[in-house]
Amino acid sequence: MKHGAHQATGEPLGFPADAETRQARIRAHAAFDKLWKGGKMNRHQAYKRLRVSMGIGKDECHIGKFTKEQCGLVVDLCNSGL
Repeated sequence: MKHGAHQATGEPLGFPADAETRQARIRAHAAFDKLWKGGKMNRHQAYKRLRVSMGIGKDECHIGKFTKEQCGLVVDLCNSGL
């Protein structure tokens, strides 16, 4: 299963996922990127608000680590402006 990796170290950015979870992560990234690229907040602020809204820590807040259920929550939160 495919996932991103750090350019410098080659370490995985997230956890391997099945096809359904990969598609959920793509949708979550699209919703999240639209939120911060829209200019309402910068990327750092958006991630902080996402962490707080989801009740998770900084190290846990990476879409590549999320389950499909968490990705659904990301889409809902981003669509509501966090």
